[in-house]
Amino acid sequence: AIDLDRFKDVNDLHGHGAGDAFLAYLGRRLKLQLGEGEFLARIGGDEFVAYKSGVTDETEILPFANRLRSEIAHPFDWQNQLVKIGGSVGISCAPRDGLSADELLTRADLAAYSAKTDGGDRLAFYCKGMEERSRSRASIALDLKSAIQNGELELYYQPQNDTRTRGLNGFEALVRWNHPERGLLSPNEFIPIAEETGLILDIGAWVLEEACSAAAAWPEQYSVAVNVSALQIAQTTLSQQVAAVLARTNLAPARLEIELTESGLIADQAHALEVVLDLKKLGVSVAMDDFGTGYSSLSTLQNFPFDKIKIDREFIMSLTANKQSAAIVKSTILLGTSLQIPVLAEGVETEDQLSFLLQEGCQSVQGYLFGKPLRLEECIALINAASREEKTDLSDADLAVTPA
Repeated sequence: AIDLDRFKDVNDLHGHGAGDAFLAYLGRRLKLQLGEGEFLARIGGDEFVAYKSGVTDETEILPFANRLRSEIAHPFDWQNQLVKIGGSVGISCAPRDGLSADELLTRADLAAYSAKTDGGDRLAFYCKGMEERSRSRASIALDLKSAIQNGELELYYQPQNDTRTRGLNGFEALVRWNHPERGLLSPNEFIPIAEETGLILDIGAWVLEEACSAAAAWPEQYSVAVNVSALQIAQTTLSQQVAAVLARTNLAPARLEIELTESGLIADQAHALEVVLDLKKLGVSVAMDDFGTGYSSLSTLQNFPFDKIKIDREFIMSLTANKQSAAIVKSTILLGTSLQIPVLAEGVETEDQLSFLLQEGCQSVQGYLFGKPLRLEECIALINAASREEKTDLSDADLAVTPA
Protein backbone atom coordinates (compact mmCIF):
# COMPACT_ATOMS: atom_id res chain seq x y z
CA ALA A 1 0.00 0.00 0.00
CA ILE A 2 1.43 3.38 -1.05
CA ASP A 3 0.34 6.67 0.49
CA LEU A 4 1.93 9.76 -1.06
CA ASP A 5 3.62 12.21 1.34
CA ARG A 6 3.22 15.97 0.96
CA PHE A 7 0.78 15.59 -1.93
CA LYS A 8 -1.49 18.15 -0.28
CA ASP A 9 1.35 20.67 -0.60
CA VAL A 10 1.30 20.18 -4.38
CA ASN A 11 -2.38 21.12 -4.51
CA ASP A 12 -1.96 24.00 -2.04
CA LEU A 13 1.11 25.50 -3.70
CA HIS A 14 0.45 24.81 -7.38
CA GLY A 15 -3.29 24.17 -7.63
CA HIS A 16 -5.40 21.06 -8.22
CA GLY A 17 -4.45 21.08 -11.91
CA ALA A 18 -0.87 20.38 -10.88
CA GLY A 19 -2.04 17.65 -8.52
CA ASP A 20 -4.04 15.92 -11.25
CA ALA A 21 -1.17 16.21 -13.72
CA PHE A 22 1.26 14.81 -11.16
CA LEU A 23 -0.93 11.77 -10.46
CA ALA A 24 -1.22 11.02 -14.19
CA TYR A 25 2.53 11.50 -14.66
CA LEU A 26 3.32 9.29 -11.66
CA GLY A 27 0.95 6.57 -12.85
CA ARG A 28 2.68 6.43 -16.23
CA ARG A 29 6.15 6.29 -14.69
CA LEU A 30 5.23 3.63 -12.14
CA LYS A 31 3.68 1.49 -14.89
CA LEU A 32 7.03 1.50 -16.69
CA GLN A 33 8.65 0.02 -13.57
CA LEU A 34 6.44 -3.08 -13.49
CA GLY A 35 7.86 -6.46 -14.40
CA GLU A 36 6.43 -9.96 -14.72
CA GLY A 37 3.99 -10.86 -11.93
CA GLU A 38 3.71 -7.22 -10.80
CA PHE A 39 0.62 -5.03 -10.79
CA LEU A 40 -0.19 -1.50 -9.61
CA ALA A 41 -3.39 0.56 -9.37
CA ARG A 42 -4.46 3.91 -8.01
CA ILE A 43 -7.40 3.22 -5.69
CA GLY A 44 -8.37 6.81 -4.95
CA GLY A 45 -6.95 10.19 -3.95
CA ASP A 46 -3.20 9.86 -3.49
CA GLU A 47 -3.26 6.14 -2.62
CA PHE A 48 -1.90 3.29 -4.73
CA VAL A 49 -1.79 -0.47 -4.27
CA ALA A 50 1.00 -2.63 -5.72
CA TYR A 51 1.12 -6.42 -5.94
CA LYS A 52 3.89 -8.93 -6.66
CA SER A 53 3.32 -12.66 -7.06
CA GLY A 54 5.74 -15.56 -6.70
CA VAL A 55 7.46 -14.14 -3.63
CA THR A 56 8.97 -16.82 -1.38
CA ASP A 57 10.81 -14.53 1.06
CA GLU A 58 10.03 -11.02 2.27
CA THR A 59 13.47 -9.82 1.18
CA GLU A 60 12.34 -10.40 -2.41
CA ILE A 61 9.69 -7.71 -2.05
CA LEU A 62 12.14 -4.98 -1.00
CA PRO A 63 13.68 -4.33 -4.45
CA PHE A 64 10.16 -3.98 -5.88
CA ALA A 65 9.03 -1.60 -3.12
CA ASN A 66 12.21 0.48 -3.31
CA ARG A 67 11.92 0.65 -7.11
CA LEU A 68 8.47 2.21 -6.72
CA ARG A 69 9.58 4.55 -3.91
CA SER A 70 12.51 5.78 -6.00
CA GLU A 71 10.17 6.58 -8.87
CA ILE A 72 7.77 8.43 -6.59
CA ALA A 73 10.67 10.58 -5.32
CA HIS A 74 11.66 11.54 -8.89
CA PRO A 75 11.03 15.33 -9.33
CA PHE A 76 8.12 16.38 -11.53
CA ASP A 77 8.44 19.50 -13.71
CA TRP A 78 5.30 21.63 -13.50
CA GLN A 79 5.40 24.93 -15.40
CA ASN A 80 9.20 25.19 -14.97
CA GLN A 81 8.96 24.39 -11.25
CA LEU A 82 10.25 21.14 -9.78
CA VAL A 83 7.67 19.36 -7.62
CA LYS A 84 9.00 16.64 -5.32
CA ILE A 85 7.15 14.38 -2.89
CA GLY A 86 7.72 11.03 -1.20
CA GLY A 87 5.81 7.87 -0.44
CA SER A 88 4.97 5.89 2.69
CA VAL A 89 4.90 2.21 1.77
CA GLY A 90 3.32 -0.55 3.84
CA ILE A 91 3.95 -4.20 3.06
CA SER A 92 1.98 -7.34 3.88
CA CYS A 93 2.94 -10.85 2.72
CA ALA A 94 0.86 -13.98 2.25
CA PRO A 95 0.41 -16.38 3.89
CA ARG A 96 2.03 -14.88 7.01
CA ASP A 97 -0.17 -11.77 7.13
CA GLY A 98 -3.34 -13.25 5.68
CA LEU A 99 -4.75 -15.25 2.77
CA SER A 100 -7.62 -13.12 1.50
CA ALA A 101 -7.20 -9.95 -0.54
CA ASP A 102 -9.12 -7.96 2.08
CA GLU A 103 -6.83 -9.08 4.89
CA LEU A 104 -3.67 -8.33 2.93
CA LEU A 105 -4.90 -4.92 1.74
CA THR A 106 -6.02 -3.90 5.21
CA ARG A 107 -2.74 -4.90 6.81
CA ALA A 108 -0.61 -3.31 4.11
CA ASP A 109 -2.62 -0.13 4.63
CA LEU A 110 -2.01 -0.30 8.40
CA ALA A 111 1.71 -0.65 7.74
CA ALA A 112 1.66 2.35 5.36
CA TYR A 113 -0.12 4.40 7.99
CA SER A 114 2.54 3.40 10.51
CA ALA A 115 5.28 4.47 8.07
CA LYS A 116 3.55 7.81 7.56
CA THR A 117 3.08 8.54 11.27
CA ASP A 118 6.73 7.66 11.91
CA GLY A 119 7.85 10.48 9.65
CA GLY A 120 6.86 9.38 6.18
CA ASP A 121 8.90 8.56 3.08
CA ARG A 122 9.80 5.10 4.38
CA LEU A 123 8.90 1.40 4.28
CA ALA A 124 7.15 -0.58 7.00
CA PHE A 125 6.22 -4.26 7.16
CA TYR A 126 2.94 -5.19 8.82
CA CYS A 127 3.36 -6.56 12.32
CA LYS A 128 1.01 -7.67 15.05
CA GLY A 129 -0.21 -4.82 17.19
CA MET A 130 -0.85 -2.40 14.33
CA GLU A 131 -4.58 -3.12 14.49
CA GLU A 132 -4.61 -2.29 18.17
CA ARG A 133 -2.70 0.91 17.50
CA SER A 134 -5.18 1.82 14.77
CA ARG A 135 -8.18 1.05 17.00
CA SER A 136 -6.63 3.08 19.81
CA ARG A 137 -6.15 6.09 17.52
CA ALA A 138 -9.72 5.78 16.24
CA SER A 139 -10.99 5.58 19.82
CA ILE A 140 -8.98 8.65 20.83
CA ALA A 141 -10.28 10.57 17.80
CA LEU A 142 -13.87 9.70 18.77
CA ASP A 143 -13.38 10.69 22.42
CA LEU A 144 -11.56 13.89 21.46
CA LYS A 145 -14.70 15.27 19.82
CA SER A 146 -16.35 15.68 23.22
CA ALA A 147 -13.25 16.46 25.30
CA ILE A 148 -13.73 20.24 25.20
CA GLN A 149 -17.44 20.12 25.95
CA ASN A 150 -16.83 17.72 28.86
CA GLY A 151 -14.14 19.94 30.36
CA GLU A 152 -11.46 17.27 29.99
CA LEU A 153 -8.75 19.55 28.56
CA GLU A 154 -6.45 21.43 30.90
CA LEU A 155 -3.64 23.93 30.40
CA TYR A 156 -0.28 23.60 32.09
CA TYR A 157 2.21 26.47 32.14
CA GLN A 158 5.97 25.99 31.86
CA PRO A 159 8.18 28.83 33.19
CA GLN A 160 10.45 30.80 30.87
CA ASN A 161 13.40 32.49 32.56
CA ASP A 162 16.09 35.05 31.87
CA THR A 163 19.40 33.26 31.33
CA ARG A 164 21.50 35.87 33.12
CA THR A 165 19.33 36.84 36.09
CA ARG A 166 17.32 33.59 36.28
CA GLY A 167 14.28 35.78 36.79
CA LEU A 168 10.84 34.68 35.61
CA ASN A 169 9.76 36.19 32.26
CA GLY A 170 6.59 34.31 31.47
CA PHE A 171 5.15 30.92 30.57
CA GLU A 172 4.37 28.65 27.65
CA ALA A 173 0.84 27.23 27.69
CA LEU A 174 0.78 23.46 27.12
CA VAL A 175 -2.44 21.49 26.71
CA ARG A 176 -3.10 18.17 28.47
CA TRP A 177 -6.09 15.86 28.23
CA ASN A 178 -7.58 14.33 31.37
CA HIS A 179 -9.07 11.31 29.62
CA PRO A 180 -11.75 9.64 31.78
CA GLU A 181 -10.27 6.15 31.16
CA ARG A 182 -6.70 6.63 29.93
CA GLY A 183 -5.69 9.22 32.50
CA LEU A 184 -3.54 12.28 31.75
CA LEU A 185 -2.48 12.30 28.08
CA SER A 186 0.42 14.38 26.75
CA PRO A 187 0.03 16.41 23.52
CA ASN A 188 2.11 13.84 21.61
CA GLU A 189 -0.66 11.31 22.14
CA PHE A 190 -3.56 13.34 20.78
CA ILE A 191 -2.43 16.50 18.96
CA PRO A 192 -1.38 14.60 15.77
CA ILE A 193 -4.83 12.97 15.75
CA ALA A 194 -6.47 16.35 16.31
CA GLU A 195 -4.55 17.72 13.32
CA GLU A 196 -5.58 14.80 11.11
CA THR A 197 -9.26 15.17 12.00
CA GLY A 198 -9.40 18.99 11.99
CA LEU A 199 -10.30 19.06 15.70
CA ILE A 200 -7.12 21.08 16.26
CA LEU A 201 -9.09 24.18 15.23
CA ASP A 202 -11.47 23.82 18.18
CA ILE A 203 -8.66 22.83 20.55
CA GLY A 204 -6.48 25.70 19.38
CA ALA A 205 -9.29 28.21 19.91
CA TRP A 206 -9.90 26.85 23.42
CA VAL A 207 -6.21 26.98 24.33
CA LEU A 208 -5.87 30.57 23.12
CA GLU A 209 -8.91 31.71 25.12
CA GLU A 210 -7.87 29.90 28.32
CA ALA A 211 -4.24 31.04 28.16
CA CYS A 212 -5.10 34.69 27.55
CA SER A 213 -7.74 34.65 30.28
CA ALA A 214 -5.22 33.23 32.77
CA ALA A 215 -2.42 35.61 31.77
CA ALA A 216 -4.69 38.65 32.09
CA ALA A 217 -4.78 38.05 35.85
CA TRP A 218 -0.97 37.90 36.18
CA PRO A 219 1.30 40.89 36.86
CA GLU A 220 1.87 42.74 33.60
CA GLN A 221 5.56 41.81 33.28
CA TYR A 222 4.71 38.16 32.59
CA SER A 223 3.86 36.97 29.09
CA VAL A 224 2.20 33.82 27.78
CA ALA A 225 3.22 31.81 24.70
CA VAL A 226 0.66 29.79 22.74
CA ASN A 227 1.38 27.25 19.98
CA VAL A 228 -0.56 27.58 16.74
CA SER A 229 -0.85 24.67 14.29
CA ALA A 230 -0.43 24.70 10.52
CA LEU A 231 -4.19 24.23 10.11
CA GLN A 232 -4.86 27.34 12.21
CA ILE A 233 -2.36 29.35 10.15
CA ALA A 234 -4.14 28.22 6.99
CA GLN A 235 -7.36 29.88 8.21
CA THR A 236 -7.97 33.40 6.91
CA THR A 237 -9.48 34.49 10.23
CA LEU A 238 -6.65 33.71 12.68
CA SER A 239 -5.68 37.33 13.37
CA GLN A 240 -9.34 38.28 13.86
CA GLN A 241 -9.75 35.40 16.31
CA VAL A 242 -6.68 36.54 18.25
CA ALA A 243 -7.92 40.14 18.30
CA ALA A 244 -11.33 39.03 19.60
CA VAL A 245 -9.77 36.91 22.36
CA LEU A 246 -7.50 39.76 23.45
CA ALA A 247 -10.52 42.07 23.63
CA ARG A 248 -12.61 39.59 25.61
CA THR A 249 -9.86 38.76 28.10
CA ASN A 250 -8.47 42.30 28.32
CA LEU A 251 -4.92 41.00 27.82
CA ALA A 252 -2.42 43.47 26.41
CA PRO A 253 -1.29 42.24 22.94
CA ALA A 254 2.39 42.67 23.87
CA ARG A 255 1.97 39.99 26.54
CA LEU A 256 0.92 37.31 24.03
CA GLU A 257 3.40 35.35 21.96
CA ILE A 258 2.25 33.10 19.11
CA GLU A 259 4.59 30.18 18.37
CA LEU A 260 4.73 28.81 14.83
CA THR A 261 6.69 25.87 13.44
CA GLU A 262 8.32 26.20 10.04
CA SER A 263 6.34 23.25 8.68
CA GLY A 264 3.22 25.34 9.25
CA LEU A 265 4.58 28.10 7.03
CA ILE A 266 5.86 26.35 3.92
CA ALA A 267 2.57 25.13 2.41
CA ASP A 268 1.60 28.68 1.44
CA GLN A 269 4.30 31.14 2.43
CA ALA A 270 2.51 34.17 0.98
CA HIS A 271 -0.60 33.50 3.08
CA ALA A 272 1.47 32.63 6.17
CA LEU A 273 3.43 35.89 5.86
CA GLU A 274 0.17 37.83 5.64
CA VAL A 275 -1.06 36.11 8.82
CA VAL A 276 2.20 36.87 10.67
CA LEU A 277 2.11 40.53 9.61
CA ASP A 278 -1.54 40.82 10.71
CA LEU A 279 -0.65 39.37 14.12
CA LYS A 280 2.23 41.81 14.51
CA LYS A 281 -0.06 44.71 13.61
CA LEU A 282 -2.14 43.72 16.64
CA GLY A 283 1.00 44.11 18.78
CA VAL A 284 1.37 40.35 19.31
CA SER A 285 4.88 38.85 19.10
CA VAL A 286 5.58 35.85 16.88
CA ALA A 287 8.19 33.16 17.61
CA MET A 288 9.65 30.47 15.38
CA ASP A 289 9.34 27.25 17.37
CA ASP A 290 11.48 24.07 17.19
CA PHE A 291 14.29 25.71 15.24
CA GLY A 292 16.83 23.12 14.11
CA THR A 293 14.28 20.47 13.17
CA GLY A 294 12.42 19.97 9.92
CA TYR A 295 13.31 22.46 7.22
CA SER A 296 15.00 25.22 9.26
CA SER A 297 15.55 27.25 6.11
CA LEU A 298 17.50 30.46 6.53
CA SER A 299 15.21 32.03 3.92
CA THR A 300 12.31 31.59 6.37
CA LEU A 301 14.12 33.76 8.92
CA GLN A 302 14.85 36.24 6.17
CA ASN A 303 11.26 36.37 4.88
CA PHE A 304 9.36 36.33 8.19
CA PRO A 305 9.69 39.06 10.85
CA PHE A 306 10.03 36.79 13.88
CA ASP A 307 10.39 38.26 17.36
CA LYS A 308 12.05 35.15 18.81
CA ILE A 309 13.76 31.91 17.80
CA LYS A 310 13.23 28.83 19.97
CA ILE A 311 15.95 26.17 19.78
CA ASP A 312 14.50 22.66 19.87
CA ARG A 313 15.10 20.72 23.09
CA GLU A 314 16.75 17.80 21.27
CA PHE A 315 19.84 19.92 20.64
CA ILE A 316 19.97 21.16 24.22
CA MET A 317 19.69 17.65 25.68
CA SER A 318 22.90 16.57 23.90
CA LEU A 319 24.57 19.97 24.15
CA THR A 320 27.50 19.04 26.38
CA ALA A 321 28.07 15.56 24.92
CA ASN A 322 27.66 16.11 21.18
CA LYS A 323 29.89 18.47 19.19
CA GLN A 324 27.37 18.73 16.37
CA SER A 325 24.57 19.81 18.74
CA ALA A 326 26.86 22.35 20.39
CA ALA A 327 27.84 23.76 16.99
CA ILE A 328 24.19 24.05 15.89
CA VAL A 329 23.22 25.80 19.14
CA LYS A 330 26.17 28.20 18.89
CA SER A 331 25.36 28.98 15.26
CA THR A 332 21.68 29.58 16.03
CA ILE A 333 22.47 31.99 18.85
CA LEU A 334 24.99 33.81 16.63
CA LEU A 335 22.42 33.94 13.84
CA GLY A 336 19.81 35.37 16.20
CA THR A 337 22.29 37.99 17.45
CA SER A 338 23.18 38.99 13.87
CA LEU A 339 19.50 39.31 12.92
CA GLN A 340 18.67 41.00 16.24
CA ILE A 341 16.20 38.24 17.10
CA PRO A 342 16.23 37.00 20.73
CA VAL A 343 16.84 33.27 21.20
CA LEU A 344 15.20 30.97 23.75
CA ALA A 345 16.54 27.47 24.43
CA GLU A 346 14.04 24.73 25.31
CA GLY A 347 14.73 21.65 27.41
CA VAL A 348 17.35 23.14 29.75
CA GLU A 349 17.80 20.67 32.61
CA THR A 350 21.35 21.14 33.98
CA GLU A 351 23.60 23.94 35.22
CA ASP A 352 26.20 22.95 32.58
CA GLN A 353 23.67 23.54 29.82
CA LEU A 354 22.69 26.88 31.32
CA SER A 355 26.35 27.92 31.67
CA PHE A 356 27.00 27.08 28.00
CA LEU A 357 23.95 29.07 26.85
CA LEU A 358 24.85 32.03 29.06
CA GLN A 359 28.39 32.09 27.69
CA GLU A 360 27.14 32.01 24.10
CA GLY A 361 24.66 34.84 24.67
CA CYS A 362 21.30 33.03 24.71
CA GLN A 363 18.81 35.42 26.31
CA SER A 364 16.19 33.10 27.80
CA VAL A 365 15.59 29.45 28.66
CA GLN A 366 12.83 26.99 29.40
CA GLY A 367 13.13 23.57 30.99
CA TYR A 368 13.10 21.41 34.09
CA LEU A 369 16.06 23.29 35.61
CA PHE A 370 13.62 26.10 36.33
CA GLY A 371 10.39 24.18 36.47
CA LYS A 372 8.18 21.52 34.96
CA PRO A 373 4.83 22.47 33.38
CA LEU A 374 2.54 23.65 36.19
CA ARG A 375 -1.18 23.68 36.78
CA LEU A 376 -2.65 27.17 36.92
CA GLU A 377 -2.78 27.28 40.72
CA GLU A 378 0.89 26.20 40.89
CA CYS A 379 1.74 28.79 38.26
CA ILE A 380 0.08 31.54 40.34
CA ALA A 381 1.98 30.38 43.43
CA LEU A 382 5.25 30.65 41.50
CA ILE A 383 4.35 34.16 40.31
CA ASN A 384 3.55 35.22 43.88
CA ALA A 385 6.86 33.80 45.12
CA ALA A 386 8.75 35.62 42.35
CA SER A 387 6.94 38.87 43.21
CA ARG A 388 7.89 38.53 46.89
CA GLU A 389 11.50 37.88 45.91
CA GLU A 390 11.54 40.97 43.71
CA LYS A 391 10.20 43.11 46.57
CA THR A 392 12.86 41.72 48.90
CA ASP A 393 15.59 42.49 46.36
CA LEU A 394 14.26 46.05 45.99
CA SER A 395 14.19 46.55 49.76
CA ASP A 396 17.77 45.27 50.07
CA ALA A 397 18.83 47.68 47.34
CA ASP A 398 17.19 50.62 49.17
CA LEU A 399 18.99 49.68 52.37
CA ALA A 400 22.31 49.52 50.54
CA VAL A 401 22.06 53.16 49.46
CA THR A 402 20.51 54.56 52.64
CA PRO A 403 23.06 56.65 54.70
CA ALA A 404 23.91 55.27 58.15
